[in-house]
Amino acid sequence: MAAAGKAYVSRTKGLSPPAQTKDGGYGPPPHPIRLRTGMKFWPRVGKRKRPFVLHAIRDTHALGTRIDGEGETVRVTVARLLATRPDGQGAHYQFLGFPRRRYRTFATVHSVDGDYAILALPEWHPRRPVRFPLRLLPAESRQPGTWLRCVADLGAPVAAHLNLAEPIRVPDPGADVCHRPALALPAAAPAHPGRPAAGAGCGDIVLARSPGLDALARRGGLIDVYAGERPAGMSPGDRVYLSLDGGRQITGYLVLERAEIRPMGLLLRCQPAAVALDKPIELAGEIQQNGWRWRWWPRNHEHHNPKESPCPNPPSRCGSATWPTSTESLPARAPAPSKSSGPTRPAPQSPCLAP
Repeated sequence: MAAAGKAYVSRTKGLSPPAQTKDGGYGPPPHPIRLRTGMKFWPRVGKRKRPFVLHAIRDTHALGTRIDGEGETVRVTVARLLATRPDGQGAHYQFLGFPRRRYRTFATVHSVDGDYAILALPEWHPRRPVRFPLRLLPAESRQPGTWLRCVADLGAPVAAHLNLAEPIRVPDPGADVCHRPALALPAAAPAHPGRPAAGAGCGDIVLARSPGLDALARRGGLIDVYAGERPAGMSPGDRVYLSLDGGRQITGYLVLERAEIRPMGLLLRCQPAAVALDKPIELAGEIQQNGWRWRWWPRNHEHHNPKESPCPNPPSRCGSATWPTSTESLPARAPAPSKSSGPTRPAPQSPCLAP
């Protein structure tokens, strides 16, 4: 019976595939440049080749605890622990990563892919890309090459489990703190490819309720404008149209400096100098609950000659996206026949006509 069992094991063992390490083709992370508590190592030489985790770092030596067994204390020198081979791995100790918990670390923006930023976390793996929603990054930190200070679970096996949070823009920490990113990705794409000239996603919004320029809050030399429901895709340089005097006409706009995320909306921090339009635009139609609309006219219609006028109402009220140049180019509308003996009412004019 025992011989039959051994024959079965030997036969099935030959059919089994060899042990594999599926890391996505990125290879193991390089040996760390500096030590920090929580790092796990495995000794390459010696009789006791058991992994340990660091819990204290001194000037010339570090203290660790065995992961298995009774948790004995391990004392190693810092220079021996950081020594590396020509391939970038540890010469005397192999780096095994971090335990599963959140750490303060650095990240850098490599490129922008639509609504996502491609990040690299050098302390986790400098060659593995991390996709992160672009809207969750500070407005001033969305350019490729920007360094961030954030919180992430460096013990995560895949990028989706990093739980990256609290990104803050910081200067480059330097090559003596963390490895340089080495992502092999295509060139950075524009932050907003294919942005429409007008309508949803154009980047410019119109305030339906404007108290006037003087009534807006000012902080740190900038004007604060709150927009509910977070207009997607807004970036520095976009415009916030409003009534400068608090009336029912759009008379100017503010240039967006940066945007700050709030629990129920977006706080738009705009430059204090307002730009006046050549001709006011009527603000007609229903006022949405969130207090803003997307710009419904192309920017090039703001600078026009006296015979041209932009559409004063949103396209939903006009029923068409066409822009008539003057009232003379439109056919006259005949009055509607009256069924009563009373006076005939004039036909209503198209809402697309300028006042």
